[in-house]
Amino acid sequence: MVDDRASKESKDGGTPIAVLEVNDEHTKKVRAVRMSEEEQERMKTTLKSIRLEETDILASFDVVSLFTRIPVEETTRLLETRFDRKTVELFQHVLRSTYFLCNGQFYEQTEGVPMGSPLSPAIANLFMEDFEEKALETAPLRPKYFFRYVDDTLIVWPHGIETLPTFLEHMNGVNPSIKFTMEVENNRRLPFLDILIERKENGNIGHSVYRKPTHTELYLNASSHHHPAQKKGVLTTLFHRAKAISDDAHLIQEISHLKSTFRKNGYNHREIQAALKRTSLERNNREEKEKPVARACLPYISSVSNKISRILKRHNIEAIHKPSSKIKTCIGTPKDDLGLKTSGDGSSQ
Repeated sequence: MVDDRASKESKDGGTPIAVLEVNDEHTKKVRAVRMSEEEQERMKTTLKSIRLEETDILASFDVVSLFTRIPVEETTRLLETRFDRKTVELFQHVLRSTYFLCNGQFYEQTEGVPMGSPLSPAIANLFMEDFEEKALETAPLRPKYFFRYVDDTLIVWPHGIETLPTFLEHMNGVNPSIKFTMEVENNRRLPFLDILIERKENGNIGHSVYRKPTHTELYLNASSHHHPAQKKGVLTTLFHRAKAISDDAHLIQEISHLKSTFRKNGYNHREIQAALKRTSLERNNREEKEKPVARACLPYISSVSNKISRILKRHNIEAIHKPSSKIKTCIGTPKDDLGLKTSGDGSSQ
């Protein structure tokens, strides 16, 4: 059975849902464009439903430089099957109007999707959906489970470790532009995105937050000259991630680890507990905020910013605070100066 809601919404011009599931007699697949809190919870539920045999193998596949390797002509043909002509022309404008300057010389990007464009992840995902359909349909042996998030794929392989290189070779032969690297579980563990997946003795899958070996545990320090909301946001976001990713067996340990890390970054017990409490609020109990009539972006100065914010709030104007100075502004930009006086008019200095 195929849940094609994402395809239907794309054709109608709407935003595709975050996850599309495809189930058939050979392979169970989950595709993701982006992972909201709800989809992270859904991912946890999906992992809980998996039962591994002792001979099953966990492996991950990563596309090498996906965005710059997307074939434009082939992707355009795919877009033509999903959207009307005018919409496709807009896509083509984005795909064929990427220029950059290097050593005083302008270049046009002829292959791949532009880095930084909000359309690029959606276009890349559309191409990868078609790619994986072709790859799995023609594979001599198929994985038991197939999970993909843009360019990262997790599979459960039931056919033995000796056949995995053949499957990698097959994936690398589907399209000359797309090449994968492969990582196989080590000591019954495999990192996938920011999740550390662990196979248990009973065949279930455990999952916790994954941190790279180079992780420093350094976050925005409590004494840093930033608006309090930004500091609260750091704590709350990391607590949210812990609850969204960790299973019950790892959650207590992860929360304890975060509390210790926050203390090392200068936060006191009251601040840490307040952030943890915020993540426990039910979504339905959160008050609906009135939409501001305007927003004001202001440099943060601790002695006056809060007073200005309160004055603006009386007029339903939201104040957004940013640091008054950054290292980036002191160092400058490494990019070549385009020398344009007015964007889009073609004039130069």
